[in-house]
Amino acid sequence: MVDIEGASLSNKNVSFLDIARGFVPKILKASRVITEGREIPPSLASEMAEEGLFRLYIPESIGGHEIDYIDFLDLVAVIAEADGSVGWCFNQNNVLSALSAFMPEQLAREIWSDPTVILSNGPPISPKAVPVEDGYILNGRWNFSSGSRHAKWVVALAPVEGRVMEGAQSPEMRNMMIPKEQVEFIDTWEVNGLRGTGSFSFIVEDLFKQLHDDNVIYAEIRFAPLLHCEGDLNAKKVVDIICMSALIQSKKYNIDYGLILCTLRHYSEDESFFYCKKHKLDK
Repeated sequence: MVDIEGASLSNKNVSFLDIARGFVPKILKASRVITEGREIPPSLASEMAEEGLFRLYIPESIGGHEIDYIDFLDLVAVIAEADGSVGWCFNQNNVLSALSAFMPEQLAREIWSDPTVILSNGPPISPKAVPVEDGYILNGRWNFSSGSRHAKWVVALAPVEGRVMEGAQSPEMRNMMIPKEQVEFIDTWEVNGLRGTGSFSFIVEDLFKQLHDDNVIYAEIRFAPLLHCEGDLNAKKVVDIICMSALIQSKKYNIDYGLILCTLRHYSEDESFFYCKKHKLDK
């Protein structure tokens, strides 16, 4: 945990309630753009960040404002009344920044050295982190990443392979802090409410990078969706995720590919052909 003893109290004199109220006219003016564009305009998000509105739960010792929880709720109410999507992102992105108090101080200082930095995250879908000498090899998908379009870092929660929590049978979980440009975002946010949160999905996938590094120009990938149905995943979602991820990564690394769907014995013949035809997979 970051040591906050002896931190400067100069930021306590700042009236964030006045700052939040000052943004209300700007938010109201941008409300239609926020909804139609499915994001907080970059200029508005950046201006709010520069005024300290996304550093409210960060320890003062690393440049945050460390405000009281009740005071924070007052700010959420003011901003959410102006626009629900902005209020949602304001709350989510600030709460997520509280991780700054529980990570190595050097990492926290690196991330929040940028005064406009904002984090986003999302519920994990079958992630896996494999320990290696200098870190982890991470794979997975994370959905509903609110504020992803104006965020600069993402947080990917994942179990660490081969490790369990001390005194429990549950796997060790880690929050992986990743610069935004190192993940791929998938536009899945076609909704009626809270459109402006831009809650896209993001994926981390190392397979195609490995193929690229090995000078591979074509690969066939065989997978059995029924072996990956964990949590809220079903076979259809698994197939959709693999197809979308493969398409994005193949374009990024200029590698042609074929997907072979292994349906095992759990599928009827009709179900097997349905998924093959839908995604144009080899069979």
